[in-house]
Amino acid sequence: MADVKISELTALTSANVDASGDVLAVVDTSATATRKITVENLLSPITINKATDVITDLGTVSGATSITSTAFVGPLTGDVTGNVSGTAPAGTLTGSTLASGVTASSLTSVGTLTALTGGTGDFNWDSNTLVVDSSESRVGIGVAAPNSLLHLERPANDVGGAKLTIDNPHTGDSDYGSTIAFQAGTGVNGTTDTNIGNITCWKINNSDGSKMRFQTQPSGFGGGATALTIDASQDVTFTGNVGIGVSPAHNLHIRDDSSDPNIMVHTENASLDPYLQLHTGSKVWSIVSDNSDSDSLKILSGGTGTIASDTAHITIAESAGDVTIGTGNLVIGTAGKGISFSSTNTPVQSSGTGTSNLLDDYEEGTWTPTMTSAAGTVTVASVTAATYTKIGRIVCVRARIDYSTDASVSTSVITFGGLPFTIKNDGGYSGARLTINNQNTAHNYDGSMFGTPNTTTISYQSRSTSMSSQTGAWLGIDMTYVT
Repeated sequence: MADVKISELTALTSANVDASGDVLAVVDTSATATRKITVENLLSPITINKATDVITDLGTVSGATSITSTAFVGPLTGDVTGNVSGTAPAGTLTGSTLASGVTASSLTSVGTLTALTGGTGDFNWDSNTLVVDSSESRVGIGVAAPNSLLHLERPANDVGGAKLTIDNPHTGDSDYGSTIAFQAGTGVNGTTDTNIGNITCWKINNSDGSKMRFQTQPSGFGGGATALTIDASQDVTFTGNVGIGVSPAHNLHIRDDSSDPNIMVHTENASLDPYLQLHTGSKVWSIVSDNSDSDSLKILSGGTGTIASDTAHITIAESAGDVTIGTGNLVIGTAGKGISFSSTNTPVQSSGTGTSNLLDDYEEGTWTPTMTSAAGTVTVASVTAATYTKIGRIVCVRARIDYSTDASVSTSVITFGGLPFTIKNDGGYSGARLTINNQNTAHNYDGSMFGTPNTTTISYQSRSTSMSSQTGAWLGIDMTYVT
């Protein structure tokens, strides 16, 4: 063919090329021979013998569907898309972008990777070591399908469990620690991030243990308010009310509508005494189970809160149930109330009707008797031993009256007044016993002596023996009646 400028040659196209017939002549200088390369050879992948062939510079490679080699020598620079398999020595894979579609199965080692930016799509590194779920904007560590913004998971039955470490290295001697802060959008459109709570754990003076504090945000988006603090001794301090099953209205408020609410103070050590204590200043009230007294229940008061030092006011025996009042009295504060013996009359233990088993009164005291005569004059010189005891409705009175009479008394009716309680008006009479001493000589007088219903008097009448002109005489009264 005639000489033609290269620029004037007709380009090969799919319409005029013969892939297997059109050839290029290539001179092999080492073998002083001429060889041919067909167009088909040029369009086929380049096969490199890793033992003898070395590609030192491909320049810019574009349009190739794949480049396969078992050994690259030198750096691979620029942006890489698609799969790169094999191991690249440190420093040989550089550039500003590594597409997020690269996975552990297609990129097993990158040496030093300084940036991973601008990628889109999911990402899974080293079989769930680090996972990005781009469709849900979630990150997982140790989990293939994270179910929250950050999801940490360890293999099943791993006793160590998932652990998140927040470290604040410090070498000084002051308080230091780390905080997990919670924020939320505030403002009209919720565009302002505001701190709404903290969990802080801090070291105290490098040697005094640590504390953990839980803070919430009070109304008005002011500063954090500490709700709970756990100190180095595991003591827990609450600020504000504590509710269990209820929004609390008290320091401790427990509610359970499905079972019996309860508080348990528990020990398996038989030598210990479980306590409940109430403190008011220096005074301490305690409710305790006393193991040294057969686990009896005791109510104590004092300043120490210990069984050995404080006073046991009430003791309830664990086995027999006996109640002992150690100090003070049993006071019935409401009239008509008392001690009921209803269980002792079930079944009925007498032939009576058993209408009441309530012991509602007990009283001891003194009374001031008077002595008058229906005729003549009685002069009371003194009254001694005038006492009474009231048990329920039964009143027992006694008294000694020293007196003298004039000549007109004779056998007239004598009335003793001033009984401490009114005699019941039930149509009956309450008997009394009278002893008279006259002139230091004992006499038993005849007649009858009884209480007058609905009054506070005793009547002594129907005598045959005169009581006239007695001096230095005395008499004793013993009487039991019903109110």
